[in-house]
Amino acid sequence: MLFRSEISRIGYKDDTVFVGASRGVFAFGLRDGRKRYLEYSEFKGKPFASNPVFYKNSLFVGCDNGTLYEFRPASNDSSPFLQNVWSFKTRQAIRSEPLNVENRLYFGSDDHRLYALDIQERQLLWEYETQGPVCAKPAMNEGILYFGSDDRRFYALDEKTGKLLWSKSFFGKIRTSPLIQKGRRSEEHTSELQSPNT
Repeated sequence: MLFRSEISRIGYKDDTVFVGASRGVFAFGLRDGRKRYLEYSEFKGKPFASNPVFYKNSLFVGCDNGTLYEFRPASNDSSPFLQNVWSFKTRQAIRSEPLNVENRLYFGSDDHRLYALDIQERQLLWEYETQGPVCAKPAMNEGILYFGSDDRRFYALDEKTGKLLWSKSFFGKIRTSPLIQKGRRSEEHTSELQSPNT
């Protein structure tokens, strides 16, 4: 099978591999490669750039058109497809993989913001604005959200309110997800995340 699309992100669920690509979202059987659901193509020429995240029977994935889509398996005359059942619009591309904690999604956007959504009520809880694109998946520990931005700052927010608790400046853009190590603190740094300034 010829796959005429640039592949960006991949996720797995129930023996199915979901692929976000420049022409839509595709799904195939993990073992046989058979197409499980017809691709969703209402994306206005923009690729799906974030990792897909699963919540109950839904798949959430960000798109370069600035929209977070919710897809759900459906069928029409015995022909399965991914149905767009809900969406949330930001101001620019979404490349950050959403973080799912209970019934909430946290994700960044190129519009310089980190968003918190209640995915049971399908509504915005809060948003926090930085000075640069937020491209990587945030991390959470004991009610605190941690994430970096292209503005060269690393942030810690209250996960319920979005209130800033503290931030640190770095010498380079932060486009990787934080790794939280409980217990003894690691003293290792990557080449881009050199000794931060307060």
